[in-house]
Amino acid sequence: YLPELVGYNQDRSYLILFQNNMELRATGGFIGSYGLFTIRDGSIKNFITDDIYNLDKFSKDKLNLPAPWPITKYMSQKNLFMRDANWSPDWPTSAKQLEWFWNVERENAGLPPQKLDGIIAITPDFIANFLSITGPITVDNITFTSENFALELERQVEFDYVNKGLEIYQRKKIIGDLIQEIINRLEKSSPLELLKVWSVMKKNKDEKQILVWFKNSDLQRYFSEQNWTGEVRYTDSDYLMIIDSNLAALKTDQVMKRELNYFLNTDANNNLVARLEINYHHAGKPVKYLITKYRSYTRIYLPEDTEIKKVFLQEGNSQQELILGKEVNLSKELGKTVAGVFWEIDPLHSKTLILEYRLPAKVNQLYHQGKYSLLLQKQPGISGHKLRIDLRFAKNIIAYYADFLPVKFLGRNLLFENYLSQDREFIVKF
Repeated sequence: YLPELVGYNQDRSYLILFQNNMELRATGGFIGSYGLFTIRDGSIKNFITDDIYNLDKFSKDKLNLPAPWPITKYMSQKNLFMRDANWSPDWPTSAKQLEWFWNVERENAGLPPQKLDGIIAITPDFIANFLSITGPITVDNITFTSENFALELERQVEFDYVNKGLEIYQRKKIIGDLIQEIINRLEKSSPLELLKVWSVMKKNKDEKQILVWFKNSDLQRYFSEQNWTGEVRYTDSDYLMIIDSNLAALKTDQVMKRELNYFLNTDANNNLVARLEINYHHAGKPVKYLITKYRSYTRIYLPEDTEIKKVFLQEGNSQQELILGKEVNLSKELGKTVAGVFWEIDPLHSKTLILEYRLPAKVNQLYHQGKYSLLLQKQPGISGHKLRIDLRFAKNIIAYYADFLPVKFLGRNLLFENYLSQDREFIVKF
């Protein structure tokens, strides 16, 4: 598939979306900038970058597509534009939506049509990881390293551009200069350095700091099999994915710490019931224009037809039960049951979102037939957080599989502790 990917004897055009994971959204972060590059015979012919608002602004009075209701309710934004079009956590779904916006907004801006062969989304972590190989890069007398990249770039595009005499529409030019310099460095890399590049690409792919979508169905299928394409995956057993969307909380995700505790047990009828605890700690102090109260619309994706019994928000010793259907939005999407909660947390405070639910009949049927599995998918953009999986069954375990060892195995009980730095799967046989 390499000739197809790199444009053998033909041009291939790819849209790159820069997702800022300090302002988390479903597929990795808020889309603040984009790039377009054309490649032919493995060489980049053209490469441009721009601020997403420079494209969105031409559609302000021309597009009347309603925004997802949480964006409207909690951000007072009536219509949807390209910058917010990555609302679905399923990357192919969001990518197709983004392609539609790309075509329509270019037309509204009076720009010529530009066919895309694919869309690639990356986060600042992706670029920072490359800087760990290339070493520091200096652009416009600003030195970027793997350690300071995200915050230094944020400072340049949000604040310091004024001191350089740049207009607001020019403030993200430095992103293009940075990417171009990284490309130049990579093109001069030795074979040994290219091996290191591949190692970094694999790390970013596994951690979902890069997502790809291709128009060519064979190419898309191949990259999907290699886990590059960010699908919400199907399973006939247990499933869990937690999606945070930062709604008007500036760049506060950089100081948010998360822990996930999942408890599975059986009820009196030997059916599976679960308790999910998502612990959030706001570890930052307020910083003007950067860090504030955290505001998230959090979606929890569970097996379809899961029966959600109770949802709580806990802070210290205080616990508030949320009203299902009112304070907890229940829906079905992507073959999953989804619970959505909007909540806030002040700086230097902690809160825990708790769900108690009964797993659906199809999962219990497999369990009674002697098999249980849990697919736990990580949200793109998040660097990873603590994970604790406590599985307690009513019958003896014959065998189990996970990509790391349990901290405890006692016949009917498995306890795993690790980090959710990538998708995890747990398989148990009885």
